[in-house]
Amino acid sequence: MNRYEEYKDSGIFWNPKIPKVWNVYRLGNVIQKENRPRPIDGELLVCTNKGTVIPRGEAKIGLIADSEDIYQGVSKGDLLIHGMDTWHGAIATSSMDGYCTPVVHVCTSKCNNVSFVKYYMRHMAFQKVFKIISNGVRQNTSDFRSWEKVRTIPIPLPPLPEQQAIVTYLDDKVGKIDACIEARKKEIDLLNETKKAIIADAVTHGLNPDAEMKDSGIPWIDQIPAHWE
Repeated sequence: MNRYEEYKDSGIFWNPKIPKVWNVYRLGNVIQKENRPRPIDGELLVCTNKGTVIPRGEAKIGLIADSEDIYQGVSKGDLLIHGMDTWHGAIATSSMDGYCTPVVHVCTSKCNNVSFVKYYMRHMAFQKVFKIISNGVRQNTSDFRSWEKVRTIPIPLPPLPEQQAIVTYLDDKVGKIDACIEARKKEIDLLNETKKAIIADAVTHGLNPDAEMKDSGIPWIDQIPAHWE
């Protein structure tokens, strides 16, 4: 992507220079916090540190509330901001309907692209900004459960068409990188399985594949070379 011709001071210490055509707003003026009722047949969703929203059944993470009355509805396309794990990048747009814990801020916007807001806030998390501007109740964390605190966060915004172009660019690049990471993880898993197999074969069968074998009497080993005891 090409750099802009002119920049200006933003007044934001973690993002001091922005393109001249961009403007700085408070987050509460960019997105709106929703408070929808929990859908009867919805699925419990988790906003993860990877910047995704997934059914809790896939993760088995997070706390379950004593009463389902406190949960709030989530619609496809909503921006979810986790009030306790903001610092860790738990900020995502949902690709499904469901419901989530009230510690998550469920947000929408009529005038801005919420995916641009997601990317910017995850950038803040990567730069450890949330840990700097908030003291959390846990070590190495931050507490943004209060919407009044979240809504005052400054965010620079380009015009809407540019927001959408940036989101399209990032979706493409990040999607390709994620696919590469997933492929490498599968390769690593296969290599680890190969390593385990090589170790197991060497310590239970030796290095000679033609050696005469005998029963070991050990159920998890089966046979061993005949000259072993």
